[in-house]
Amino acid sequence: MKRLLFYTLLGLQIVILFLLGIQYYFIDDYGRTVKLLSKHEEMTDTYGNYNQHTTSINYEINFISEDAWKIEEEVDYNTKINVLLEADAQGFFHAVKATDRKVDAEQDQIVLQGKYQYYNDMQKEYHVTYGIESFHPDFDFSRSARGQSLITVQLAPWGQKKVTEIENLK
Repeated sequence: MKRLLFYTLLGLQIVILFLLGIQYYFIDDYGRTVKLLSKHEEMTDTYGNYNQHTTSINYEINFISEDAWKIEEEVDYNTKINVLLEADAQGFFHAVKATDRKVDAEQDQIVLQGKYQYYNDMQKEYHVTYGIESFHPDFDFSRSARGQSLITVQLAPWGQKKVTEIENLK
């Protein structure tokens, strides 16, 4: 009986590890496509070991204006923030509301959970990160990306995010 329970639990652990390993690849099939804009010339491409480079991008949605910030009390570093994004006429998503409470999205809106970083007093904006600012691209992209870029992101229903394309706009 103990042996059967042991092998059942072992098999369950193997299945869970397998599913955790492949869920990244299911984002393309089950995720929602979101188009985001970079914040001007903020994209960098830094190289590490052979064939393992990291791309860092600051998105427009990382910088939230005081008008869209709907949190009354001071927030600590890395506090979870819900940011409501809304698509414009071109289909690009922009931050319209940031709150520490649950937010319901309508048809052309999505909610991303981010982490508060800091307040920029000179620019009068809050900085929030979403976990997609630095990544290892699975695709070939131009390192000469300067100016504003369009970044395509897939958002999985289970919360994972994946950058799938970067396109220079200028």
